Amino acid sequence: SKDGCKYSLQLPAGSTYNIRAAVAEERGYISPEMVAVTITVPATITQDLQFRQSDARIQGVVTLGGSAHAAFVRAWGEKGGQATATAGDDGSYTLSVTKNDRLRLVAVSEVGGKLYRSDPAIVSVGDTTLITFNLTLKEVGTVPTSVPITFDASQMQVISLSDGTQVTIPGGALAVSGTVSVLAVPKSSVAAQKGAEPVSL
Repeated sequence: SKDGCKYSLQLPAGSTYNIRAAVAEERGYISPEMVAVTITVPATITQDLQFRQSDARIQGVVTLGGSAHAAFVRAWGEKGGQATATAGDDGSYTLSVTKNDRLRLVAVSEVGGKLYRSDPAIVSVGDTTLITFNLTLKEVGTVPTSVPITFDASQMQVISLSDGTQVTIPGGALAVSGTVSVLAVPKSSVAAQKGAEPVSL
């Protein structure tokens, strides 16, 4: 919300909703634990969400072919948190997480148009402040080339990448009228969260 503390959602009754919140990772907070709220009849329900601070770390080294390698490391926790880190040329990374959570870790890297990714790994963080976990990259495909396109803003446009991925832009989404230009750039270094994880890059 604009005042930084209050939120309001208009939701139909008769369903269960997973409520979660997030802020930019650079602000130093871990997302609140996801809460399931069941609305049986029209009513006002109060559900507070508490942002958390990291009290544990996962660190390790990313390798490719037995040697340290630069990569982007992403993780999401079963309780709703997420974390990212960049491993430099020495392959070392550190993720700021919370205790008593289970996280899914993946490292990704792009080299010369090829895409490298580690197998997804599950890391359980108990009542400890530091866990060491190494990740191994392997080649999984190629990175699609960027696609530039210019079109009438009032018309729907579908951008197709070389790997079959399609980006659909509804008419009027970018501007009511006129000509717009879009550059579709595949990107591997994106964060993930429970229920919203990259399926390719």
